[in-house]
Amino acid sequence: MTLSHRSSRRSRFLVGMFVAAALAAAGCSPGARSVPATGTGQGAAAAGRQTVHFVIKVPTKSTASSRRPAYVSPATQSITIAITGSATQTLTANLTPTSSGCSSTLASTNCTLSLALNPGTYTAVVTTYDGTNATGNVLSAGQDVNFTVVQGQSNTMYLVLNGVPTAIGVAAQSASVIGSMGAGFTVVGLTLSGTLQAVALDADGDLIVGAGAPTFTIAQSSGTSFTIGQPTTAAPNSFTLTAPSSGATGVFTVTAAYPDSTCSTSGAVCTATFSATGHGQYVVASVGSVYEVWAPPYTAAPVTLSGVTGSLQLIESAAFDAAGNLYVVDSQYNGGAGQILAYAPPYTGTPTSIGAGTLSDPTAILIGPDGKMFVSSFDNSSVFVWTPPYTGAPTTLTTDVTTPSSLALDSSENLFVSNFSGSAADEFVPPYTGAPTLLNGTNMSASIHVAPTGEAFLLDIGLSGMLEFTPP
Repeated sequence: MTLSHRSSRRSRFLVGMFVAAALAAAGCSPGARSVPATGTGQGAAAAGRQTVHFVIKVPTKSTASSRRPAYVSPATQSITIAITGSATQTLTANLTPTSSGCSSTLASTNCTLSLALNPGTYTAVVTTYDGTNATGNVLSAGQDVNFTVVQGQSNTMYLVLNGVPTAIGVAAQSASVIGSMGAGFTVVGLTLSGTLQAVALDADGDLIVGAGAPTFTIAQSSGTSFTIGQPTTAAPNSFTLTAPSSGATGVFTVTAAYPDSTCSTSGAVCTATFSATGHGQYVVASVGSVYEVWAPPYTAAPVTLSGVTGSLQLIESAAFDAAGNLYVVDSQYNGGAGQILAYAPPYTGTPTSIGAGTLSDPTAILIGPDGKMFVSSFDNSSVFVWTPPYTGAPTTLTTDVTTPSSLALDSSENLFVSNFSGSAADEFVPPYTGAPTLLNGTNMSASIHVAPTGEAFLLDIGLSGMLEFTPP
């Protein structure tokens, strides 16, 4: 998910404070809370005062991610509005569904707070809390907003609050970045470049996005120099890291900035650090009963993969996904049973086993652009299809599949299956639930490949030749 100045998954900190100065004769909204003027500068007759309404909407947790454009954190329980200028007043009110002046809907709690001010110029500073009666954690700290109350006119303005961050998080945004902020990130692939996102969170764990969100900058504090693409107006939470070489490491600091003193608020956290490592495209080769992996520039000794039950038994095929994870077909790790072993870069850790107990003599594997993993099972006469993260039960393709030996995808993600036994290869069309189209005339197809122009080529051992099928 990409975070931006749109709605977030959980909450929006752009606070819409509708301040309306109307004639006293107009009265307050039904159920509004009326607060008498106090403090200095109140010498004018009461009849000269204008009724000012503060209307605020607190979204529910379930709607905070979809409502726009101006809402508070869904954790908000109370508010303090400190007014200075031609008069000095402080208004504190609770913002719960049962509070005076408030009413609730399925989408939000709507509160109207009212007070009387003489015509003049004022500054309002607004603070919200996750407890009632201005207690608990500070969720938003207000910018100083200047406004004017004019005799006989209706004055409207919006006060925008900044969410007070108590943590800064960084997460992978593109498939070429794996890992986490705590454990460190790995940037994989030929370009050694990937996109990450920075977010600020309030004391209740809500994401601070919208006009009340901070801007971010990223700087490297140590390690080999990476190229950093800073967040932009169009992508305010996203940034890129490009490693100078495979194996390069670095430590980075992300800093959140506000146009006011929000980061000076007690408990505010506006910086965080994380590490990243670059890993280039690897070369994988089968050597006997093991796979070995070479990293660029391919001059050092390779990493030897090991399986969850010891050394690999019979290697048939392997594939990479977009994040650089390596999937190896181990056909007979337990007699005739097979499994898929998933290795994360840099491929030195223990792999995850996929399909053990389901596959019997798996032969080929490929991973499509959308992450679907296709595995042919020779003894099952089936093709198994897993969707990421490959932890659920697979879909099984069996119609006209006989001892499948090889798989291929074309540009439209049509799946081609070569059958070692039988007189036809198969073409399955997404979502792969229907009967396949048959490519007739084969004998013992050992391998199949699809050209960028759409032609399918089958290596047929029984016919001692290569067969070419043209679309459709």
